[in-house]
Amino acid sequence: GVANTLARANISSKVVFNAVDVNFFKPVAIKRSGLLFVGRNVDRKGIDVILKSAKANTDILHRIVSNNIPRVIRNLSNVEVYENISRLKLLNLYQKSKAIVLPSKCGEGMPLVLLEALACGTPAIVTKVTGNSELINSKVGKVIQNITAHKIKVAFKELEKHNLEKNCVMRARKFSLANLTKNISELYYAAYTRTI
Repeated sequence: GVANTLARANISSKVVFNAVDVNFFKPVAIKRSGLLFVGRNVDRKGIDVILKSAKANTDILHRIVSNNIPRVIRNLSNVEVYENISRLKLLNLYQKSKAIVLPSKCGEGMPLVLLEALACGTPAIVTKVTGNSELINSKVGKVIQNITAHKIKVAFKELEKHNLEKNCVMRARKFSLANLTKNISELYYAAYTRTI
């Protein structure tokens, strides 16, 4: 990422990550099921992999929060499609899903959807790209190289065997709004005191 590029040029830097509202995004006692995808219907988000997974993995409920999903996918019995939903509805989907999947084809930065899902106790299945693989580890999900519909199913079935909710919540708390505010304040203070 940018921090590595700056380091190679001997320029000191600090990374400020996205933050999540852990007071809003939090788990509830509810029976979880299915796989959740939240993202735009664009190639770089890996939407084609989700659509292939929905067709191939008919034993797994696929909740897709996106736009312009083809009717052939919408009509599958294992698919629920949501468009233009409220923040409250998104919270509900995170809370009742067994896992979130983000099959990105290129770097993501620090995906807010992953932070929100983790804060709700929802583990993640992600591709090994920048951002995803820095946030997700084996304690909170699965990182997959060259993700496919089959690999999604294998990862999902593996995650079903474990309760990672507490690990997910603890991971998300590291990226809370309170921690972000603290980190930014410390950076400004350090920069200010160096210039005096």
